[in-house]
Formats: sequence, C-alpha cells, structure tokens
Amino acid sequence: MALNLDGLFRPESIAIIGASNKPEKIGFVILNNLINLGYGGKIYPVNPKHDEILELKCYKSIAEIGKKIGLAIIVTPPATVPGIIGELGEKGVKFVVIVSGGFGEVNNQDLKNRLIESCKKYKMNVVGPNCLGISYSKGNLDTIFFPIHKLRRPGYGGVSLVTQSGGVGSSLMAIASSMGIGINKFVSYGNSYILDEADFINYLAEDNETKSIVLYIEGTSNGKKFMDSLVNANQKKPVIVLKAGKEGMAQEAVKSHTGAMAGSYMAYRAAFKKAKVIEADTMNELFDFISVSSQSLPKGKRVGIISNGGGFGVMAADSVIKNGLELPRMSDKMKKEISSFLPSYASAGNPLDLVADADVERFSKSIDVFMRSDEFDMVLVSVLFQTPMINETLLSPLVNAGHDWRKPVALVVPGGDEVEAFKKITSMNKVPTFDIPERAVVSLRSLYEYSKFRGVAKD
Repeated sequence: MALNLDGLFRPESIAIIGASNKPEKIGFVILNNLINLGYGGKIYPVNPKHDEILELKCYKSIAEIGKKIGLAIIVTPPATVPGIIGELGEKGVKFVVIVSGGFGEVNNQDLKNRLIESCKKYKMNVVGPNCLGISYSKGNLDTIFFPIHKLRRPGYGGVSLVTQSGGVGSSLMAIASSMGIGINKFVSYGNSYILDEADFINYLAEDNETKSIVLYIEGTSNGKKFMDSLVNANQKKPVIVLKAGKEGMAQEAVKSHTGAMAGSYMAYRAAFKKAKVIEADTMNELFDFISVSSQSLPKGKRVGIISNGGGFGVMAADSVIKNGLELPRMSDKMKKEISSFLPSYASAGNPLDLVADADVERFSKSIDVFMRSDEFDMVLVSVLFQTPMINETLLSPLVNAGHDWRKPVALVVPGGDEVEAFKKITSMNKVPTFDIPERAVVSLRSLYEYSKFRGVAKD
C-alpha cells in the first residue's frame, strides 16, 4: 500500500533549519531558491545567529515558530540532526528532508542509529539524509541546493524522477531542461533510512500527474519491497530504470556513496525483466526511452519508415529487423495513394524514399497516409534537414504527428549544429527526436515491449 506523501510535495509551510545569510552556504541557496521560484507557502528560516535573512524573520529555534510546520529541511552538521528531529517531533512535524551527510556512508553507525531511532519514535516521513532533496515544479517547491543560475530547472511535465544520487539526479535535471522534457516530481533520497526508493515508486504509481517514472539506482537494502514496487507501478505507467554499480569495484563504490549494498547485477537484471520495466544501459538510452514514453502505446510491432535520404531509410530498416520488429510490405492500395503525389522517379514502398528533392508538402502527405494506415503500428520519419527543399515549416506536420494518438512516432534528424535548433523544437513539442536511426528503433522496441506487457500490443 502506498504511503500518502502529499504533505512532502504540497506543504503549506516550510522551515529551513540551518538557514544562512551567506550566499555560499546551502542554507542560503535553498531559501533563496524557494523565494525566487515563487513557493507560495510560509517560509520559516531557523538560525540562532540571525534576526532576519532575505527579508524574512529568522527564528532562534524550532520552538519559537508559533505555527504549524508542513515540511522541515535540515542542513545543519550531522551531530545536531538527531536532536533536531526530536524538536520537530515534539512540534508534530511529519515530513522532513535531511540534506546533511556524514552518517552511514562514512561508517558513523552510532549517529546513524540514533537518527533512525528518533525518526521512528515520531513516525516521521524522512527523505535522506545525504541527499539533494525534492522538487515539485507545479507547486514551485524546490529543496535542491544548487543555485538556479547554475542548474536550470525543467518545466512542468509528466515525468517524475527518483534518484539515489544527487549528483546524477542534478545532471538528469539539467539534460531534461535542455531537451525540453518537463519534470513533475524529483526525489533524491540519498541514504534512505526511512523512506526508500520503493516508497516513492509506490506513491508515484498512484499520482495522476505522473505519466512515467524514471529511476536511477545503485543499490537497495530491501530487495522484495523494491521488486514489489516495480511490479505495482509498471502495471499502471512506464517505469524506466538506469542501474549503476554493475561490475566489480564499481559495486564497492556504491557502499561509500550512499551506504547501500549494490548486490549482484544479475539479480537486479532478473528483477527488472520479471517486472517488465524498461532498463536503460546508458544515460543516452535513458533519455531516448523517456522521450518515446510520452507517445501512445503501439498495437503491434509493424514499423513504417519515411525518409528523404535512402541510406538512412535502409539503416532504419536494418535496425527494425535486428531488433525483432516487423517491416511490412506496403499494400497495392497504399502504394497507389502514395504514388499519386510522388515524382515519376520515386517508387512507393516501405521504407518510403521520398528522394532528396522532397519538399515539405511531400513529407506532410506521406506522414498523413502512414498515420491513417492500418498497415503500420509505429512510424519512423527520417529527415535530412540540409536538403534545399526542407525548412522550418516541416515542424507543423511533424508536431501534429507526434500529438496524434493513433500510433507512436519517432523522428530521426541526422546532422550537427545546423539541426540542433530544429531538434530542440521537436523535442520540446513531445516528438521523440534522435540523431541516428538505431537509437530511434531501440526506443520504439522498448515502447512495443511495454505495450505488449500492458496487453495493448499483440505479438
């Protein structure tokens, strides 16, 4: 059963214990970010050394705050944290983010045990310690201690991100922002002494705003609970996983990072396969799978390919077959319809080579036919943007196809800097965009496998 963590992401007030007036301090950055991002609730800085920080009254102690605290963020030295938890507990605070590190990850077992005992005594929902914290874009809630000008936050979207590593998590946020991928909720859970990855996965599985869940994990301390959460969530929405600490000495590094046990990668791989989650091997694959997860689920594995560069169409066809998808022949009826607007020196087929002089109209008509056809379950469009007849007006039919829920679409735009602006616009408009055909096909395959698991696609 999922814990109700709404109070963590939608607090009516926030206390920052360890707030600071020094810009280089974590307690300043978090406070400043909350103000600048427009968090609408009450904010209570707590530090006995100050009367005011950033024009807000600063409280000498937690007890001095006369009103209810929805969420507490702790950024004080580790030795002080168990005592602070006790003070918060006496005040009835149930949701806490502990940014402070220096517990089990550095083998400080006594401090770790005292912290856990105090959290459990007051039945608190605690994120961390040793974490980057949480964010919720719709609520302008952000406890990430990286300044906004150094880490650009993504806009609002349907992807929620759960990460064991704050560093990796911040990089994923930066990449998502650059690609125009909206992030709904972000959780860096660190040492996970109270709330772990399974708790957040279960919560997000029930969260209507979250359309897909992305997980970066190094290790877990409760394999069965983790496995059960994957099975539960993946039956409701796509779960995409990137596992690190797979090999040899890398597994030892996990212990010193968050204090978790990496375990055998083979066990994790078996769990991922059993739960039918989508596993990415690299960060590039992770974002490929994230982008395609925004599309509708295909009803089968038949792929239709459109290209104005014959070689890229052939490469895509090779990759379709290699990845166990189908490349059906075009029916005579469909050939006749397409031939009506093709030049005499081009022939209808799958892949459909529109040839290098194809203009926007030829692309637009072809995409329309492929989207209407019941002969294909997925459509891959490869565009050589560098040809003279192609320009920015092609964006309209591509974006329309990406938003057409009859079947999923993947776009391939090869090239360098000259196509980056075009690719960014399509990505921001939820059209999965790739630089090479192979990445597009592997992503479509992952979507097909998930669709088959959900009972939408047929073998």
